[in-house]
Amino acid sequence: MIGVPMTVEESDRLLNEKRETRTASDRHLEQNVCGQPGADGNGVSPVEERFDIELRHIRQQLQTERQISVVLRDQIAMLKKIPPPPPLPPPTIGDDLLWGINAIAAEIGRSPSQTNHMVENGRIPCGKMGGQWVANRRHIHDAFDRLTAIAIEEKDDA
Repeated sequence: MIGVPMTVEESDRLLNEKRETRTASDRHLEQNVCGQPGADGNGVSPVEERFDIELRHIRQQLQTERQISVVLRDQIAMLKKIPPPPPLPPPTIGDDLLWGINAIAAEIGRSPSQTNHMVENGRIPCGKMGGQWVANRRHIHDAFDRLTAIAIEEKDDA
């Protein structure tokens, strides 16, 4: 029922409709088992008492649903006020560069000494700039992709 609030008048109308459309078993229970309506001296039959309890329960549910819908409405309004995050800056060439043997080693999952050996022998595409090894991350990945593709082709040919 969230989003469709029911007024107290509507809930009373529903309760009255329920009272008017009581089943035959309800009337039998009221007249034969519990005695005549109001037999206990309070003027209300057990069935009507049960309907009144149901009405109180429905009203409590309505109050809770109204509170939830108010909270949700407030949260939606608050979210609409939040500005969108600023756009991310465009990627730069520096985002793709690996500076130093340690960074290259971390990228390929090898130790710095193993990486240095591969770099010195030209197995990894990189170059020196200012006395420090620098490599392009994309070029390293491409080189290893080509290396594994050649190995797969050789294996298939054998």
